[in-house]
Amino acid sequence: MQREVALKILSPAMTADPEFVKRFMHEVQTAAMLEHPNVVTAFDAGQAGDIYYLAVSYVDGEEIGKRLAREPVIPEREALQIVRGVAEALAYAWNKFQMVHRDVKTCQHHADLRRHAQVDGYGHLQVPVREQPINHDRLHCGARPTT
Repeated sequence: MQREVALKILSPAMTADPEFVKRFMHEVQTAAMLEHPNVVTAFDAGQAGDIYYLAVSYVDGEEIGKRLAREPVIPEREALQIVRGVAEALAYAWNKFQMVHRDVKTCQHHADLRRHAQVDGYGHLQVPVREQPINHDRLHCGARPTT
């Protein structure tokens, strides 16, 4: 196909655990459903011997978290452009598939050299179970509370 891709590979140590394989395959299936300018595109997935892989579009840029570690203050216009791209990707997943990203954090997002935000982390997308009411006593924003 002559295109640059990034490969996500399930660690060989994890392939012995059926639960990790199941989670990885969930990520593959979710990735196949999503097509949006602000979502990293999945091209191929499979298994070669005992190696499970997912080929996704290569983002010529850096993780937002790494950028913030290097440069703690991003110019306002650029920051708003990145946040808007992430918000549009999350809105797309919800509006089209009622999927919720359960782990929104800076290492799941990339900005390419044109400052175009790309969301990754398909394994954290989940279709909500509608039969279960939300327990507002256990609803938290931000980091998971420590005990």
